[in-house]
Formats: sequence, structure tokens, C-alpha cells
Amino acid sequence: MSFESFVIIAILWPLHLVPFLVLGLPLWFLGRKRVRWNRWDFLVVVVPFALWAGLTLFFWDLDFPKSFANAVSEGAGVAVAIAFAPVTRVIVGGRADQTRLAFALLLLLCAVACSLWGFTPPLDWS
Repeated sequence: MSFESFVIIAILWPLHLVPFLVLGLPLWFLGRKRVRWNRWDFLVVVVPFALWAGLTLFFWDLDFPKSFANAVSEGAGVAVAIAFAPVTRVIVGGRADQTRLAFALLLLLCAVACSLWGFTPPLDWS
């Protein structure tokens, strides 16, 4: 793990919130009567990106030739996926068990984060 990789993740961390703030947060507010939100629902914003960032930081300097382009594109993919969690919750509304749906979305987003990290080939912006 190099200092450069920490800096890149530190810059991407606040940027990953932009799609959620634009799409997810208004739905979170407007859907408050349709969906019963829990305190731990906000883990959807933190855990998938933290999982992806941990994988990226741990394997950055090993024989896995990923670059800054990978960090930006994979981080953006995780951010867009996170933004659709409140959309799904509001669309489904009260037709499903709210706790199970929230937990399933958290697991799904963690799987998306791991998949983006694992299946994205090395990219180069030259």
C-alpha cells in the first residue's frame, strides 16, 4: 500500500457521495412516509464503498496491475449502484418486509462492489 493509493481513495471517498446526494437523498426524504427507514440504512452509503476501497488498497501494489483509471471507474460504478438503493426501497414501498429488503440491498451492493473490483480488467488512460 502506497501513500498514492491512500490519497486516491481519500479523494474518491467524498466524490462517491455525489450520485447519492443528487438521486438518493431526495428520495430518502420524499419517501419517508412510504418507507420505514432505520438508522442502519445509511450503512448502504458507507459499507459497499469501504469494501471496494479495502480491496483496492490491499491489492494495489501486488501483482494485480490496476491503475488510477480503474480506481475512478470502479469507484463511480459503486457510487451509482449505491444511489439506486433508496430508489428500490421507495418503489417497493410497503409491499415487502422493510428490514429484509434493506439487508438484501446492502448485501447486493457489497456483491456489486466486489464484482466491480474483481471483474474489471486493468484500464489505461493513455
